[in-house]
Amino acid sequence: MPSPTERTPANVVQLHLLDGGSLSTADISMLHANAGRNSFRMYDWCFLVVHKPLGRRVLWDVGISSDTEKYTPFVLQNQFPRATPVGPRNALEEQLKERGIKVDEIDTVIFSHAHWDHCRPVKSGFPAAKGLFGPELSGPWVQWGHFEKAMDLFGDGSFWVIQAPGHMPGNLCAAAWVEVGGQGSWIILASDCCHSRKLLDGQEQFAQVKMPAGKWWCLHTDVEAARDIIARLKRSERDYSARIAMTHDADWIKAGSDLVLMSMLGDEAKREWPRILQRGEAP
Repeated sequence: MPSPTERTPANVVQLHLLDGGSLSTADISMLHANAGRNSFRMYDWCFLVVHKPLGRRVLWDVGISSDTEKYTPFVLQNQFPRATPVGPRNALEEQLKERGIKVDEIDTVIFSHAHWDHCRPVKSGFPAAKGLFGPELSGPWVQWGHFEKAMDLFGDGSFWVIQAPGHMPGNLCAAAWVEVGGQGSWIILASDCCHSRKLLDGQEQFAQVKMPAGKWWCLHTDVEAARDIIARLKRSERDYSARIAMTHDADWIKAGSDLVLMSMLGDEAKREWPRILQRGEAP
């Protein structure tokens, strides 16, 4: 297949960042090797993809719910005490309403992977939507840029769902073709392929923790595959000027300087969120 820069997609998608809550006591030593234990607020973004010509509205992940009944006893007993998750100030349904989207207009929810801070039952919130994990997508899978297996979701090259192994089996990322200031750009929704900009840039390495039983633990089940995906993301930045939006990364919002990435935020968020996130507060 031609590189993403050789063939301009027939259409663009609109991409909106949604607040999916946060892990208010995440531990940096679980992300970065040799980091001391230090808690911080790890934001949990999700995304709305709008394809106007087809009338399609797709959610990419759903973040954290304030309703604990959405979670299994294992998650409540083992994950909640450590990370102290909090749902968004406004539920996803309300955030969509603010953007003129009714909940029954969401036709698909794609879960980047099966971790509790990205997925949960969605039928009650989005009654017309079909929820899909990576293994449920039938393809066809073709090469897209530096990634070997990608699926053209809308059939016009504007949004690619990409197999991105490493974090866990079935892990996905996606590439969206957007228009900002009259110019087309790729934004890659990197999900949990990487958890921080410092990891993406090679300034930090994955934390690998020795557990009491003697086994080693890492946020990524296949460390070498995860490193390979990060290398492909970096090459996509270099070769295609792609922007990278990770689920848990807030650095680009704090900086507020990348107009392509900032286009995913509403006007109020563009004004207010940089200083709010710099203080480590919930938006």
